[in-house]
Amino acid sequence: MPLFTLQEQKKLRLVVSVPEAYTPYLKEKSEVKFVVKSLGGREFNAVINRLAGALDGRLRSQRVEMDVANNDKLLLPGMIAEVHIPMSTADSVFVVPSTAVVNSTERYSSSAYPVRNRNG
Repeated sequence: MPLFTLQEQKKLRLVVSVPEAYTPYLKEKSEVKFVVKSLGGREFNAVINRLAGALDGRLRSQRVEMDVANNDKLLLPGMIAEVHIPMSTADSVFVVPSTAVVNSTERYSSSAYPVRNRNG
């Protein structure tokens, strides 16, 4: 057993397992926000530094490592964080309720048609 352990607290590493469905949104050097509830829900920033590049076969997730500047030493090793992954979307994408989609038995089974109000 060691007599003492050194820990660098000015720069921490945040390690997250990201589910497979969200891995396309991850890019190295992207900024990610995270919240630590034990610090009153305070928000912090991290930068994605390393992507595993492969999925964990058991969890179907990718290990992502982020560097966190911790100059004020508020964050402590072992704290639990809630990470918010930015999901970029195209400007031309919009969501419609399922009741607005017409289902049919033809080759292309679902369709949505735009409706314009010419008076407004």
